[in-house]
Amino acid sequence: MLTVIRLGLPDGLRRSLGCTNAIESLMAVVRQVCCNGKRWRDARMALRWTAPAMLEAEKRLPPFEGSQEAPNSANRLAAPSASSAR
Repeated sequence: MLTVIRLGLPDGLRRSLGCTNAIESLMAVVRQVCCNGKRWRDARMALRWTAPAMLEAEKRLPPFEGSQEAPNSANRLAAPSASSAR
């Protein structure tokens, strides 16, 4: 949580990234979709099931609070600042 605060993100985005609800919801959908997979042979097979499950989760889950501010925040975080150059 301290890292999210220190980044100086907008309030809505900070609240969304400061908790684990989005990750837990994603994992619930992945678990639900992947339970149909039987006899997992190797890690590549697990990835083949997990990737479509995440795409399915993207359709089911609502956009997170502050998602409109995410692109601007990402651009601001990627830009080099004078304080980080020291």
